[in-house]
Amino acid sequence: MKNMVEMRAELIDVWQGIRSGKVDINEGIVLAHLAGRIIGTAKTEIDFARGRKQRPNIAFLDCAPAITEPATIEHNPAKAIGKAKR
Repeated sequence: MKNMVEMRAELIDVWQGIRSGKVDINEGIVLAHLAGRIIGTAKTEIDFARGRKQRPNIAFLDCAPAITEPATIEHNPAKAIGKAKR
């Protein structure tokens, strides 16, 4: 994945894989954790630049969103976890 849009698309694919039973829930947990770490590093970079009154150049965030309409994915983690293979 090269940018935030690709990461979002990949996470949506993982979410759907968990719901369908094609992706193990533990793999989904690890990927979500890693995505959070990646986002956290970008936030740290932004905060550091803001403190120096600079504008950061973060290639990972430098992309146009591919999603123009609100997501239609049902947000029901309990339902997804119940369907996942253990």
